[in-house]
Formats: sequence, structure tokens, C-alpha cells
Amino acid sequence: MPILNLRLTAQTNDIELSGHIPSQHLNLKMVSVQFDDTANTQPAFNVKIPFMTRFQIHNSQSGNSHLTVPILVGEKSTILYPNLELLPSDIPSSFQIKLFNADGTTPISTGNLVEVQLWFEYSRASLF
Repeated sequence: MPILNLRLTAQTNDIELSGHIPSQHLNLKMVSVQFDDTANTQPAFNVKIPFMTRFQIHNSQSGNSHLTVPILVGEKSTILYPNLELLPSDIPSSFQIKLFNADGTTPISTGNLVEVQLWFEYSRASLF
């Protein structure tokens, strides 16, 4: 199965793919969060993914369609295996992903954040 890996290192991340990806089922298989020290005090943060809409994610915590990622407070890393099945719109070849605090509106402080990686698996390789 094809994999889409998105590496995020800032509040706003410009993503460039080699081409657009047609709409199809995808599964969020893994989320990896790395910090450079254990000063992390937030229990979660939000990821605004432009090809995910309110029809895919309903978030009562922040009142928007952001993906909430829980993290281990005081730990250097968190790895999650959500196995979250989604059907996004077409994914353009270039887009922005933004990171917010748990409230969904305040940009995340990336002072000790090294990276966030999102690993998606597609259901059909024949669309490429």
C-alpha cells in the first residue's frame, strides 16, 4: 500500500508533494511526536490538515475540524497508532499544515518541539 508521510517541524509547515493525490480512503496509521527535552506541559495539540473537513473530524475539544493529538506530559516522545480511517478530498501537491495548542486557536509553541510525523496509508495503489 502507498504511504504518505508528513513531517512537521514548525507552527506552519509548507508541504510540497511530487503531484496531487486523488480522493480515496486513507488510514492514519501512526503519529510520532519528538521533543528535545522533557519540558512539555501540554497534554495535547491540534493539527489543521486542509484536506480534512468537518465531515471527517468533529472536534468538541476545540470546536473545529482539527486532528487532536494526545501527548505524554513530561516525556521526550509519544508514538500513537490511531488506525483512523478517513476519506479526504483530493490532496493538492502543495498545502500548509498548522499546529495549534489544545484550544485549537492558539498557535503551538514549538520551542522544544523537534518534529511531528503523520503516517497515512492509502487503500488503493491503483490510483497513482
